[in-house]
Amino acid sequence: MTAVQATLATAVWIAATAAMIGFAGPASADPAVGPCDPQALTVAQGQSSAGLGHRAVLLNFALPSGAGPCQLSGYPTVDAFVETEVDVEGASPIHAKRTPTGYLGAPVPGGTVTLEPGHGAHAMVEWVAFGTQQDPRCQIYGASGADVRLHVTPPGMSQTFTVPISVGREEGLCGLQVHPLTAD
Repeated sequence: MTAVQATLATAVWIAATAAMIGFAGPASADPAVGPCDPQALTVAQGQSSAGLGHRAVLLNFALPSGAGPCQLSGYPTVDAFVETEVDVEGASPIHAKRTPTGYLGAPVPGGTVTLEPGHGAHAMVEWVAFGTQQDPRCQIYGASGADVRLHVTPPGMSQTFTVPISVGREEGLCGLQVHPLTAD
């Protein structure tokens, strides 16, 4: 057997083996994953945490079973409305400042997050429970605390989701911040 015949026989054997196990032909890329459809997305309160006068709650972004993958990137917009002030004419929301990290954590922005059913994303909303030098006029709520509705708009969307949270007794919602989305 000549070298050319041996090389040709080897090439035929490799091609036949690859075809049998599914490696024949060029690899094809998956279609690009597009932005999330707000009709398929859910936003809900996740884990809460506290430390030395700071409070935080995770906002969980998820897709229902059977939904296709989609992507979100950046910061959600978060506005807090205290329940007692919701129906007060002229009451303005507390707008969360976008910050990459805070006292209780959150990662530095990492780019685009791909959501799939069972694999969502989250963003941390963080605040100080008491007035600070940066926010000395922060409202402190009485002995019963306060119920708050967070109006959350995912990045790149106009759809707003309402997420209820509570502020503790004799605490406020001072220096409200939101951190960027990260994968679960």
